[in-house]
Amino acid sequence: MTNVPTRRLVLSTLLAGAATAAFASDRQPFGVGYANPGELARDMREYFKTDPEGKSPVSKRCLANGYSCASAQQYLAGFKKADPQAGLQTVKDLPDYLETLVRDSFKGEAWMACLKKGTREMVWNCLTRPLEEGEPAWKNPKTGRFVLANNCANPIGELIDTEECLYVDYYLMVEDEVHIFMLGKDPLPITGCLGIQRAGEVEWSNVLHDECPRYVCDARGPVQARGKPLLPSLRVSYKAKKEGWHKLRLPLFLLDSENEVLLCVIKPDGTQSKGKIITKIDYARFDGRMVAFVGYPNYQPSAVPQRALLRTWVLTPGRVPAD
Repeated sequence: MTNVPTRRLVLSTLLAGAATAAFASDRQPFGVGYANPGELARDMREYFKTDPEGKSPVSKRCLANGYSCASAQQYLAGFKKADPQAGLQTVKDLPDYLETLVRDSFKGEAWMACLKKGTREMVWNCLTRPLEEGEPAWKNPKTGRFVLANNCANPIGELIDTEECLYVDYYLMVEDEVHIFMLGKDPLPITGCLGIQRAGEVEWSNVLHDECPRYVCDARGPVQARGKPLLPSLRVSYKAKKEGWHKLRLPLFLLDSENEVLLCVIKPDGTQSKGKIITKIDYARFDGRMVAFVGYPNYQPSAVPQRALLRTWVLTPGRVPAD
């Protein structure tokens, strides 16, 4: 990474000829089927003949569900964030800009934007993933910024050193509703390590894109009981679509912090668990990661070799009313 001035936001677009990165159904790629940036540039020049303002999807492969449907304006917005020194002003600057990019490569994982399913809204810092094996990247030779990655259609965020991360692995059954908070005073960065990976997914998604299945999702009780404030930079709430290990990724500095991770789960019948508190003493080195585990009593998946490492959901007889 010595040829990159800073670890800043970059943009990628799906290019043909290599494996397509797996995207969750609610996080859509920008565009598919391009062998290199020059092909995307040629498509854009043709596209501007019918849409000079660049508001409609560029790709002719755009599907009804929003897959591969980024507009030129969305590409421009991404490039401006990715490469601010490039001086891009309008969508008409994009074809010439794309044709100046040179093939290169870099190691690591990066934040990416996506198109939100249904609305096709561009979401910045939507997810992270590593580059595929053998996947090339494209960069602006003038600024040194990496701009495109071959196997992904979405804008990429800052690069991440995953060895500088902590993990909380929590086991969920289908339709389990999980809520995760951070209690404490030490602020968290909004990107970096911070992310969640759901069972069966390759990507890590942004912890601030809270789905909150209920009308109200809060942690007032635990906040009062623990005497620590609630940090706004960590807020996770969703229903599991697949049984298995889900993962929360956190910055490594929490090993030296008094911050605490609070997790709770609500079963489909309304039964809820007591809040599970993860502190710095609960992490252990396992399979190359510093990780804490939360699962079910009397159930030990093979991924947890030592029972002592497994914290368990403790279900209460109370019920949470449906909204």
